[in-house]
Amino acid sequence: VCKYTIPDTTFKIQDSVNGHLVYCKVESIPAEQAPGRVLETGIAAANAIGTGLYGVDLKTNNGDCTVIEVNDNPSLEGGEDDLYPDVYRTIISRLLEQ
Repeated sequence: VCKYTIPDTTFKIQDSVNGHLVYCKVESIPAEQAPGRVLETGIAAANAIGTGLYGVDLKTNNGDCTVIEVNDNPSLEGGEDDLYPDVYRTIISRLLEQ
């Protein structure tokens, strides 16, 4: 799970401030520490698309969890391999099973 904390002044994960590219706060958190509603919504959205590898963008606000988009070509760059050392082995194994 990758958590982006986007400032109230924008809706973007990156923005230009005084000519400099600035990113919002990003942190990888173990799935077991994510709110149950986030996991349930993300898994349901991915399952609605198929059985492949998907990245699901969600917006949470006041306890609500809304799907923004489902990415069929997600990037893995938020420290996933630090939290889950076998992440790539697991992904490849599951894709080969299909």
